Parts: sequence; C-alpha cells; structure tokens
Amino acid sequence: MVESDDRPGIHRVPFTAIAEEDVGVKVTANIVALGALYGLVKDILKKAAVIKAVELEVPRGTEKVNLKAFELGLKAIKENGTVVNP
Repeated sequence: MVESDDRPGIHRVPFTAIAEEDVGVKVTANIVALGALYGLVKDILKKAAVIKAVELEVPRGTEKVNLKAFELGLKAIKENGTVVNP
C-alpha cells in the first residue's frame, strides 16, 4: 500500500486508502495521518498523551475505530519511512 518515491527516504502513505480499506471508515484518514505524524515526532511526544487526546476529541462511540486508525498510521511510518500524502 505504501509506494516508494523518487526521493531517498520519502514514501507515499495513502491515508485515505488506509482509512477506507483497513479501518473501514474513510473519515478516519485524519487520524491515520496523526498516527503517521506521531511516528515522526515520537521522541518529543508521549504516545499515551496523543491517545488520550484522540479519545477525548473524537465523537463518543468512535474511540475504538479512531485508535485503530492511529495505530495503522503509526505502523505505516514504522514500516516505510517518511510521509508524503499522495
């Protein structure tokens, strides 16, 4: 799902496709992107703080699906490098 870019160290992460196909809810693309962004700055943010923010800010009843989206975004970065949204 993540494709290489011509530039070294850059990979395209299809946030919307991950949200739609892997999470099953297209509108979670922003949380997929948040997970990817967290993966890039994890040395300066505590994961527990980001997860708590997601839990507090998403609509009640959608916490589980949004946390799945966050984890999938994080996984995409861990496995594939730096983000450029196609």
